[in-house]
Amino acid sequence: MNQVTKSEEETDEVYEPSAATQLFTVWRKLKASKLAVFGGGIVLAVILIAIFGVFVTPYDPGEMWVHKPLSPPFSEAILGADQWGRDMLSLLVLGARVSLYVGFSAVLLEAAIGLTVGMIAGYFGGLIDEVLMRITDVVLTLPTLMLLIIAVSMFQIGGLHVIILVSGLLGWPFLARVVRSEFLTLKEATFVEAARSVGVSNWRIITRHILPNAMASVIVLLTMDIPWYIFYEASLTFLGFGDPTAASWGILMEKGRPFLGTEGWWIATFPGLAILITSLGFNLFGDGLRDALDVTTRAR
Repeated sequence: MNQVTKSEEETDEVYEPSAATQLFTVWRKLKASKLAVFGGGIVLAVILIAIFGVFVTPYDPGEMWVHKPLSPPFSEAILGADQWGRDMLSLLVLGARVSLYVGFSAVLLEAAIGLTVGMIAGYFGGLIDEVLMRITDVVLTLPTLMLLIIAVSMFQIGGLHVIILVSGLLGWPFLARVVRSEFLTLKEATFVEAARSVGVSNWRIITRHILPNAMASVIVLLTMDIPWYIFYEASLTFLGFGDPTAASWGILMEKGRPFLGTEGWWIATFPGLAILITSLGFNLFGDGLRDALDVTTRAR
């Protein structure tokens, strides 16, 4: 027993690269890409605004009549006021928190399902792989936006969480297929065969030896999927199927829709620009990560 444990430890030491070395290499490659740095700066700024912005906003986002209704930008307020006299800058800061909450929550659910399915299918193969991949193919063909509309229409209570749940439940197949592909390749690698030969359990091989080597593709995919979920929520809300109690960027766009092309054009325009800039940041940063981590995974 002691001999197996010692051999297992030696296998880990020989074949597992230093985490510090990997991080330094990735950081050096990221810094070399100006677009990746620019995108990462946008992502970091949006996250910081979502976390700390509500503490430094000039006005309470829910307070009405702090400005003259429909005040244009750079008059009474930097970004103007909505039809109820609320400060648009404060509303955008609050919307960042809600929209990022949707994006990150849906991605976590996608990761939980996609990683589990991909690992099991890729490592064990055979009938298990065949069944899981056929289920994955079926889910992959489902129209996400249409099912989101149906789900939110059926469950009016907790609309925002319904959007997160359905988005995550429908968004995992592509990740699962990528993870499966990585596992099919890595499970035949020399370091996995060495670990298996000394009696390492399947669970330990999956989590300690294969999964860390497959995480590069996973990180890139999840990073580039976050803006998709933000876009889904904004699209549903703009069409009138969102959660009216959640002060997301989508809600702000929906409330400003009647004023597009009129004197209140900024009510819907600024939240739309916020979504566009945030999506651009995540995609540029994801592209930089893909190059730095040296993976060929394409975003869906």
